[in-house]
Amino acid sequence: MAVVVQEMVDAEKSGVLFTSHPSTGAPVVTVEAAWGLGEAVVSGAVTPDNYVMDRATGDIEEVSVGEKKVMHVRDDETGETVERPVPEERRTERVLSDAELAALRDLGEEIEEYYGDPQDVEWAMAGGEVYLLQSRPITTIDAEDAAGATRSGRATNGGGADGDDGVVLSGLGASPGRASGGVCTVGKLDELDKVGEGDIIVAEMTTPDMVPAMKRAAGIVTDEGGMTSHAAIVSRELGVPAVVGAGDATDRLRDGQSVTIDGEKGVVESGGETETRDAIEEVRPDTPVKPMTATEVKVNVSIPDAAERAAATGADGVGLLRIEHMILSLGKTPERYIADRGADAYVAEIVDGVQRVAEEFYPRPVRARTLDAPTDEFRQLEGGEDDPTCSPTNSRRSGNSTRWATTTSRSCSRWSTTPRTSSGRGNSSTRRVSTPTSAPGA
Repeated sequence: MAVVVQEMVDAEKSGVLFTSHPSTGAPVVTVEAAWGLGEAVVSGAVTPDNYVMDRATGDIEEVSVGEKKVMHVRDDETGETVERPVPEERRTERVLSDAELAALRDLGEEIEEYYGDPQDVEWAMAGGEVYLLQSRPITTIDAEDAAGATRSGRATNGGGADGDDGVVLSGLGASPGRASGGVCTVGKLDELDKVGEGDIIVAEMTTPDMVPAMKRAAGIVTDEGGMTSHAAIVSRELGVPAVVGAGDATDRLRDGQSVTIDGEKGVVESGGETETRDAIEEVRPDTPVKPMTATEVKVNVSIPDAAERAAATGADGVGLLRIEHMILSLGKTPERYIADRGADAYVAEIVDGVQRVAEEFYPRPVRARTLDAPTDEFRQLEGGEDDPTCSPTNSRRSGNSTRWATTTSRSCSRWSTTPRTSSGRGNSSTRRVSTPTSAPGA
């Protein structure tokens, strides 16, 4: 045993890098960047800059500068992570230079070569140095989609008035597919009940509390956020087309308006289409015979509601079921939930979520990870202001977590444990770019 003391990266700029397009698998390097700590990017609090580079040549194909209204920084007096407004003159200023983009592309290539798979990389810059915070495989790319993928997921219309092609809004294509429906704007959590089956949710950003409504929706459009925002991640897992970072969708789209969204091109078009889609059948293999592979192919599952679709892919099981997303959907921190309803009710919620996933995959194994608390998100829950694990002085995620592997038993009654450590986004531990030595994953 040891006490680990690590320097925290007081980032001047940070973000994420994908060595292939995370939705389509297209052979491009996609970088998202914002001022300050990466927490603002991954939480969807800002619409980050988006840069697209050719993987082979390094040529910069697209630069989309987002309006970055806020940033998360370290408070010099308290040492806590705080949200500050970005100075007006920097909100629409480009975050990364061409030279910095080239350095990030080289970093991504080095990491992918090391691990052998397309990577989702978190990075930060401070004092002229690039820091690698974390790298993990991209788990949302379908091989068939990647073969015919377009090179970018961002629309070039740029919003504004309706064009000849009927585009009324554009943003970042965060979850592929086309969907039509009536607009349902959601400004507050108590408005979620008005979201009907097949509606298009339009919101400033999404939160874990909105997942049940997102499952009912045919598509999602947000004003803020990028490829790693909550709306983007959950939409990809549920198979719901999504356009994020559209800027002013909540102002320009009205309730009941018929629209079609294209989650690959990143556009919202006027009018509807009659064709319907089945998110589960879309991922089901064309043939019942599973190809033989030397390595088992498993999927990641963040929410039990996505288990049916994930199981339909024919994967060999679940490599990672994130318990923290089940907690986030409760709307309360564990301590507050137990105080209000008791420990048995809390345990029952966790068991129900794990069991729902295990039953969808039975008899294939499901590996679940115990609570790896995203402190920035837990602070938004009821009780977060009093919970010491949610203190802004802590890093974004807890320093240690445990992975639990369920057996193939339907009862979910047997577990095995393997300790692991993980680094997180935001004020993360320092890891230099020259030697990517830790295993990917979170």
